Amino acid sequence: MPLDGVVNYAEHGLVVYPTDRGPRRWTHAELRGVSGIASAPSAEVLNIVSQQQISLTGRGQVAYNLYSASFNVPNADARLLMILGALETLAPREPREAAEIELLAQWTATLDAQEEMASANRDSLRGGLNALRNKSISQRLRALRPLLDGRTYSGKSAQDAFIVISGIGNALGGGGDRDTPAAGVKDTPAAVVDEPEEPAEEPEPEPEPEMVAVPDDLVGMTATEAANALIRVGLEPNYDGEPEWEVLEVDAKGEVEAGTEVTLTLDEPPALTLAQENAIEEAQRYVQVMPFSRRGLFDQLTSEYGGDYEDADAKFALDYLEDNKLVNWKKEAVEAAESYLDTMSFSRSSLYQQLTSEYGSQFTKKQAEYALEQVGYSPATGG
Repeated sequence: MPLDGVVNYAEHGLVVYPTDRGPRRWTHAELRGVSGIASAPSAEVLNIVSQQQISLTGRGQVAYNLYSASFNVPNADARLLMILGALETLAPREPREAAEIELLAQWTATLDAQEEMASANRDSLRGGLNALRNKSISQRLRALRPLLDGRTYSGKSAQDAFIVISGIGNALGGGGDRDTPAAGVKDTPAAVVDEPEEPAEEPEPEPEPEMVAVPDDLVGMTATEAANALIRVGLEPNYDGEPEWEVLEVDAKGEVEAGTEVTLTLDEPPALTLAQENAIEEAQRYVQVMPFSRRGLFDQLTSEYGGDYEDADAKFALDYLEDNKLVNWKKEAVEAAESYLDTMSFSRSSLYQQLTSEYGSQFTKKQAEYALEQVGYSPATGG
């Protein structure tokens, strides 16, 4: 039957919808199997119940809605659950004994004290405990058994068929201990339905590892440069030494798994002499105070009025500053040009001469041209 989509009743974990035209009596066409395995007993019992012409009022209407809606569900297990829900709805909802309800209350209090449990999980368990306050489906359905008197199915009493349905319901989660059967009713064990074993799931194959190429130009880089190149492709650099030391050897090449640790062997420079250390320190101090060209700083380090270092030590200090990017001669030329212009006015030609002259700053021609452009002189227009 079509459903109109209006929520009518919620029970047994199901949301029930009313039919378009709710019939006054529970009647239907002959029911053919509804649950696959053991479906014939289920159909027989439901047919017997339907023939009793039970008036549909209140809970009866809800039971009919569950039953009729089950025809729109293609899954056999889902249909059986809905039909069991219909039978459960018709049965009286009898509360358990006082001692049992007291025990359930203690369990509920214990559950409420579990503050670390997610509230959604706690609410779900609390709902299950509340549902247990009434007797189970197998207990409540006893009230329907008198309706089946005198009926037979394949030579067996309809009540025996009903036991099959009740047993299936308990197996699917209807719950509750079985009752002692009514007088004169043989306590026939519920049919055991052998479910085929599901094949064991095969473990999913391990995903293929991601492979990356080791950069082939690491030798000759500083440790910092090589490490950054490895990180960019997803590898882990490892080295022992100072960041400015050069790479001599790499322990991996070609393609390796992403995340592999790559060890860099560094070229440890020889220990500095005291004169070299002092020359480096003094050269750094000079360029921090005022702008120098390489030639001008060399003269300052070797002059008897300056550092008075040996030529070799002064050259070593200048090479050290360049190799470790501690000085930029173009920037020094710009600072020198700005310093001259702050002091007095210069034409382009005269400022160029001041920057390149051996009596001036001694910058190279390229460094001087760069400085002139930075302070505003154009090579095309002149000064």
